[in-house]
Amino acid sequence: MASALQGPFWKRALWSQLMIDETTAVGAAQTELRWRRYGYLCTGAFVFVAWNTSTLVGAAVLSSTGSLVVDWGLDATIPAAFLALLWPRLRDAGQRRTAAAGALLAIALVPYTPAGIPILAAGLGVAAGWRARGSRPGPGHEPGGGDEDPTGRELRGAPA
Repeated sequence: MASALQGPFWKRALWSQLMIDETTAVGAAQTELRWRRYGYLCTGAFVFVAWNTSTLVGAAVLSSTGSLVVDWGLDATIPAAFLALLWPRLRDAGQRRTAAAGALLAIALVPYTPAGIPILAAGLGVAAGWRARGSRPGPGHEPGGGDEDPTGRELRGAPA
């Protein structure tokens, strides 16, 4: 996101407060820098307002519901949201290889490690994607001299 969020230090510091999975996913899905910034900032503003409003409503209205999360199956929304963020990235073979390696590692560790460790270890699945990334030219080396996003697509409007 750094190439789309250029500007003075104070502005980048302010924008960095919106850096979460959702804002990064929406911003990274755009091919032009101005739309990357727009997607990132709009998503960040929406999530900030929605998160704080729903927290306030939940604390004020639903605090006595006890097992609402389990009864309604709301605990499944977190993995579903992450899958929705990940899904568009799975068009690239290197991204699929990375996701599969991370998932297999996490599944293999579940029976043997404390909760949370399999998810942290799944990050090691990134090593599976390194080989595919190593054969691609880096930013500024592809025809046209534009930046490249993590899926290998050239970004229009990137500085040369």
